[in-house]
Amino acid sequence: PRLGLDYIAPPSVAVGTGSFGSLVGGGTAIYWSDLLGHHNLVTALQTATTTEGDGFLNGLSVTAAYQNQKSRWNWGFAGGQVPYLTGDYLQSLAVIDGEPVILDQRRRIWEISREFSAAVVRPLSRAQRLEFSGGYQNVSFAGKEDVEVYSALTGEFLGGQRADLPKVPALHLGTARAAIVYDTSLFGGTSPIAGQRYRVELGTSAGSVNYA
Repeated sequence: PRLGLDYIAPPSVAVGTGSFGSLVGGGTAIYWSDLLGHHNLVTALQTATTTEGDGFLNGLSVTAAYQNQKSRWNWGFAGGQVPYLTGDYLQSLAVIDGEPVILDQRRRIWEISREFSAAVVRPLSRAQRLEFSGGYQNVSFAGKEDVEVYSALTGEFLGGQRADLPKVPALHLGTARAAIVYDTSLFGGTSPIAGQRYRVELGTSAGSVNYA
């Protein structure tokens, strides 16, 4: 059972510019499987990097997942990193050395989710299955702030600085899930057109935050 290349998603390249600098990014996904479909592997890569010195890793999204369907008990694992970027812009008045100034503040905040999980699936029939999964998730945070100072009287640029925002402690979570799934739906061009499906799931996370 050797893996062979099935499909490469059309690579994408993106360029742009805005209030947070110029951006260059792109990505693709690659799929492998064996002849009988017992072993399946997918990898995906996407990145978006700005010229503001954000760091390549902060904008890197990468995922890999493997599935083994050779026996009645299907199993697999997945892992990767996905960053979520938010930003805001604030303009305010201040007084520095007795002179009124305008402060332009740009902040970029990253929430970076890294996760590894394993799953076991037991089909009960062609329509119904049981699913069990567990894993570990780490959520880290990073932020940068750019401050530019202008004279409120003349509009002259007086200076600026870049600094890291105060560190927020990372979250460490252990996860567990169990579900029963039923699915007889038949898909048309864009949505199911017949059949029915449901999913009943219980999940829990423990560690930095505990919830179910």
